[in-house]
Amino acid sequence: MGLRYDHVNNIFIYDEKMSGLMPNLMWHLTSECNLHCSFCFSKSGSQRKRIRIEDFKYYIKIFKNLGVQKVDISGGEPLLFDNLDLLCSLLSESKIFATITTSAFADDSQLEWLINNEKRFSRIILSLDAPYEDMHDSIRGQKGCFKKLLSLAKQLVLVSDRVRINTVCTDAISDKDTLNDFFSIITSMSLREWCLIQPLISNGMKDVFDTVVSIIDQMDITKVKIITRPNNIYSEYWVLEEDGMMFQRNQENNKYNIFSENQLQDLYKALRTDKGDENDGTEH
Repeated sequence: MGLRYDHVNNIFIYDEKMSGLMPNLMWHLTSECNLHCSFCFSKSGSQRKRIRIEDFKYYIKIFKNLGVQKVDISGGEPLLFDNLDLLCSLLSESKIFATITTSAFADDSQLEWLINNEKRFSRIILSLDAPYEDMHDSIRGQKGCFKKLLSLAKQLVLVSDRVRINTVCTDAISDKDTLNDFFSIITSMSLREWCLIQPLISNGMKDVFDTVVSIIDQMDITKVKIITRPNNIYSEYWVLEEDGMMFQRNQENNKYNIFSENQLQDLYKALRTDKGDENDGTEH
């Protein structure tokens, strides 16, 4: 029995007819990012080999071989990726769904592209970490983030009902008054989903995830779907970096280069072992 992606509700459902090795994949298209978030688990800002446009079809072939149904497009800031439009077209043509996560800190033309192409995504996920301008901008390490994100959110909800807010739970929002103000912002824009994320604790951060979730549970929230993401959920996500290295989040030191035939076969073997599946990992 495998998993089938329900793109309307953005969930995976057990389905005895499905047998893919890797139904979901997080793809860090670029490490380029103008922000400096202390809790970020990607290697944003570091220099890596960039994805070449001539390799796009090869990536798609690998995804089909692995049984990928949904790609979570991330970064860095994915809107800064030069060939995002072409890549999204290829994913759609291959019947692979996509979500995209953005801080909205991009050029106006890139934000306009997202608004005009919102139907390409099962979810457009906006990263908002505080209900106040100064607080959010401080967390993100760049002035102007808050205004740009709220402006984008207000435009997106006019054309899409698939917009979600992602919030990394930090000490800055761990009291009831702040969370009430946060909820007010979300409801004022008619957003339907709010995802609370437990960060990977580092740099002396205080883990307040359980506190935040407990306060939210006690609030009168009916029109917004609350999603909670403890970091152990993300630990098993498969990640593809822009240099072609693929790994499971909880095994970051065990990476597979998808441009190496030997390592690619090792990846198929490891996935088949995990699933007890004798599928040979090739496209049928």
